[in-house]
Amino acid sequence: MENPDANPSEADAPAPPARIVASLAPAALALAVLDTALVLAEQLHAELLGLFVEDINLARLARLPFAREVGRLSALERPLAQPDVERLFRVQSTRMRELVASAAGPSRLAWSFEAARGQLLAEVLSRRRRGDLVVLAPASAPPHVGHPSPPARVGRTRHPRRECIAAILTHPTSVAAILSAAAQVAQGQHRGLCACIAASPSDADALRHEALAWIQARGLAARLSILSFASSQQLAADLRAIKAAALVAGCPTNSREVVQVETLRSASPCPLVLVP
Repeated sequence: MENPDANPSEADAPAPPARIVASLAPAALALAVLDTALVLAEQLHAELLGLFVEDINLARLARLPFAREVGRLSALERPLAQPDVERLFRVQSTRMRELVASAAGPSRLAWSFEAARGQLLAEVLSRRRRGDLVVLAPASAPPHVGHPSPPARVGRTRHPRRECIAAILTHPTSVAAILSAAAQVAQGQHRGLCACIAASPSDADALRHEALAWIQARGLAARLSILSFASSQQLAADLRAIKAAALVAGCPTNSREVVQVETLRSASPCPLVLVP
């Protein structure tokens, strides 16, 4: 069902997506992903799909006779058994479904949940429909992140004012869609907006011009920054300097762009939104 109290999107914003696909793996970062996904679903009057992807590499590892695991509290080693891994997947899937239901309920959002097994990004992209926005967790959870609990309401989490929503701009044709989604999240989470130019010097000026024109036409306050994909270390340093709470980028359409998305996930400590 749609939320009748949700704010309408901008008149010039893209048509509402069919769904907001929230990838809930790793489970420790599900809350951060849902917080961003719920804002988009409310702002765009879209259905929320929670997708939990079971790690196929862990399932394969458990089939090996020499596989072992070490207890987190006891530090004792024991065999990693296939039934234990399957049981873990079932428990995590149930928890993630309950999390989505609890988070979406207060906002009266239409929602659904699916579980799959495979490589995370490939599985998410294969289940994405035309028009869907995807919200991914970073590749690994920071050490301080604990177990997820249902958010009380969209955008409830308080963050330092310095944090922003970073629009990753790599091509002039995708500037409007990426900035529009980034502005929606920034508005819903009461954050600033940062337009990040991530292109070769020959394309950077065109991207900067397009971004500034879009921002100024809407009377928004935003800052510009430069990102470098020259190395994962440099990219991680640039993202730390930006202090982004979420990244918004274009959905990959070829193998080179898939690698770019994986690089962003590996370097970023925050959720990544993919825009068609």
